[in-house]
Amino acid sequence: SFLAVYGYSRKEMAVVGSAYCAGVFVAYVLIGLGILRALYALDAFYYAMKTFYYLMAAACFAFAWFSVRDYLLYKRTGSAEGFALQLPQALKLKINKVMGLLRRRDGSMGLWRLFLAAFAVGLIVSVIEAVCTGQVYVPTLAYIMKDPHLRARALAYLLLYNLMFIVPLVMVFALALAGCSSDRFSGFFKRHLGAAKLLLAALFLALGVLLVILA
Repeated sequence: SFLAVYGYSRKEMAVVGSAYCAGVFVAYVLIGLGILRALYALDAFYYAMKTFYYLMAAACFAFAWFSVRDYLLYKRTGSAEGFALQLPQALKLKINKVMGLLRRRDGSMGLWRLFLAAFAVGLIVSVIEAVCTGQVYVPTLAYIMKDPHLRARALAYLLLYNLMFIVPLVMVFALALAGCSSDRFSGFFKRHLGAAKLLLAALFLALGVLLVILA
């Protein structure tokens, strides 16, 4: 919708979408590598690591409750206003400002400059959004570190996690490129928002239980 409003051609949209998805993937891989490195360093301190896992489990149970709360609020009001698990408004405004870097100005940026700009925007937006996406990311990495079978291939699972993380983004990009409107996207997400919140609650609950068992 953003790209169409500013008059980008289909070819330019393909370049921007591909670069943005790549930027998001690279950003989250780098964030994950940093988290894994911190966990490896903490692993030498038994009680600190054990406390960390219990804190992560408690956070997962809290997030599960907030997800259920958001679901009940949505069922009652039909609105996402007041959700506990969402980006703060200040960060949403920052993301909008960063996205503005892709706003078409007089003349063309050229495909390479456009690619680099979209890649940079993907990186920056991912760092900002990590406040929210880290709610699942950090407990997942903690679980990988705790399970001996997963830990042996932690990097491979990190890459797999982030590939799956961008799958919905790639799907939205591909559908938008095929001509699907932002109104259809909004309608789809609104219809399934309640189910998504319940699935998120189940995911948090499962992660919390697994971390308690492994701790």
